[in-house]
Amino acid sequence: MNKLIDGMTETAGKKGIEKTIDLLVERFINPKLDKFINAPQDIFILKDLFNEYLKEKYDKDQYINTIVFQNESKTIDELYIPLTIIQNGKRNKSMILDENMKNIFEMPNKLLIIDTAGTGKSTLVKFLSNFCVEKKWCIPFVIELRRIESNQSMEDYIINDIKISTKKIKEVDIFDVIRRGDFIFFLDGYDEILEENKKDITKKIRDFITSANQNSFVLTSREDDGLSEFSDFIKYHIQELSKEEAYELIKKYDNYGITSENLINEIEKDENYEALKEFLGNPLMVSLLYLTYQYKGVLQYKKSIFYRQVYDALYDRHDNTKGIGCIHEKKSKLDIEDFRKVLCAMGFISIKYGKIEFDKDELIRLINDSIKIFPEIKANAHNYRDDLLHAVPLFKEEGVNYKWAHKSFAEYFAAIFICQERKEYEAKVLNDILKSDNSQKYYNVLDFCYDIDYKSVLNELIYPILSEYVSYFDAIKNNQKIDLWEIDNFYRFINKIYFIKVDLKSRPKDRNIINDYIEAMKFLSENDIYSLSYFCYLSKSENLIMGVQKTPTYEFIKLMYQKNIDIFKDVSVRNYSVKFYKEIDTVGIYDIFQNKDGNSFIFKNYDAILSLIFHHNFDFNGKILDIDKCKKLISEIEIAQKTISDDFFSLS
Repeated sequence: MNKLIDGMTETAGKKGIEKTIDLLVERFINPKLDKFINAPQDIFILKDLFNEYLKEKYDKDQYINTIVFQNESKTIDELYIPLTIIQNGKRNKSMILDENMKNIFEMPNKLLIIDTAGTGKSTLVKFLSNFCVEKKWCIPFVIELRRIESNQSMEDYIINDIKISTKKIKEVDIFDVIRRGDFIFFLDGYDEILEENKKDITKKIRDFITSANQNSFVLTSREDDGLSEFSDFIKYHIQELSKEEAYELIKKYDNYGITSENLINEIEKDENYEALKEFLGNPLMVSLLYLTYQYKGVLQYKKSIFYRQVYDALYDRHDNTKGIGCIHEKKSKLDIEDFRKVLCAMGFISIKYGKIEFDKDELIRLINDSIKIFPEIKANAHNYRDDLLHAVPLFKEEGVNYKWAHKSFAEYFAAIFICQERKEYEAKVLNDILKSDNSQKYYNVLDFCYDIDYKSVLNELIYPILSEYVSYFDAIKNNQKIDLWEIDNFYRFINKIYFIKVDLKSRPKDRNIINDYIEAMKFLSENDIYSLSYFCYLSKSENLIMGVQKTPTYEFIKLMYQKNIDIFKDVSVRNYSVKFYKEIDTVGIYDIFQNKDGNSFIFKNYDAILSLIFHHNFDFNGKILDIDKCKKLISEIEIAQKTISDDFFSLS
């Protein structure tokens, strides 16, 4: 009886959304078809094309695959917990993205939603896309950026996605409709674009945004240096789940059953609750917490061990279709350790080349290359691929392609490969990451490495960075008050700060933030300054913008902060008057740290400028490196390095 009712409800819901889509097309497509007044067949084809696309896309985006339920699809309604986004630099500007949200996509608009692994950005995109349809706000397009080929334009991608080849209509007619507005383009997963293609695809995205500028755009990504090209986007971060939200998500996983109840009770009474807070704030980690508890009935606090338990749970998981106690047969015939070794090599290769999605031939080649690294392992790549999809579902099938179930799994196995399977190369790899210009790419790998082999990370990363900071600190002589002196040194070490005075006198009075940012970026590029991670207005009336360029060291200091290494201290800096903005009357770029002593404006207002920089930095939450604590940790590392001599290990 319940199945019959569910079926009737589903049918009614489907008919309802079809009617909504019909109205959506009528509202936003019909008014743009005036040029086809003498071609009624073209009008019919265009309306039908968008109608079919929206219905197919809505149906597809209703469902999500999660590692908790293996290959069983769940609807957004079943598992989505409303996320909150916070505008950068404006902590009081936050929005809950739920069924009561206001229309944040009013035309034209540009939003950048950026955060760390597992915060649910792609699920959020599906929710927002379908919600735009349900509320009849606009016509959504979801573009998965990793799928754009190097020889493919944004327009080509859209044409393929809406299956224009099945209709007798010209491509130019499609884009004539699109360029007139009322569309929103969700550009999902900028960080997943192949590194060698990123510059080219970034240009294609920018060109498309320019040509379709009457529409709205939402770009999602982890932190990435390439995002500096989108400084005209309003930047948001996803807020961590509250404890209550995390518990609600846990309850959804077993439909408010006994397992979720027991897990929540265990968390509540656990004396190490603080250690679990990292997991509870992240939707992916919450799902894995549930999975591992379901597997072993115990809580784990260390991220690397946590992921290991997820792997063990998937490898040992029972095949419920064949009865209780029946474990999924592994076609590859590999035991749990050899299967893991191949995954480690696959993870390392994936992260090295920035590729987490593969066609069939590419995946088989990746598996074969990974098996060859371990001469003792004999396995058939096709059988191993089948196991990855079914028996140990760490990959998922998406159309004709195959993708890691989540990028963080590739990063976890890459870290195991670096720290355990090929430990003889660990120091070299860590040093390469330290010297890399794109350290953000490896942030999550380093996070795992820290847990797996703390000593090596301490010696190869933390020790040289802190030693460099101490040398840098001691070499600078400064007569300012000690608090500001330390703040000055800290921010010089991790950032380059630019004030950009923009000349817009010749521009129209109705200019907007985009004009200013484009002009600022033009100034910077003319002076060979690229990859700024952050822009913000200092004064719109004075056409003054601040740009922040993170040094490669920034990400490593942030990792130390997030790992609660005791080398930081709280500082407080009072807010200064911002009247000094009016003193900058010459168009150009002001390198704040470089020109401090040579520019009278900067020198005179330096305390106020430092205060401004301090209050715009949220990664360290009002903390800076404590020089005395840094020296103490350096000394402890040096003592530990000398504690055991080489003779200790001699067995002859």
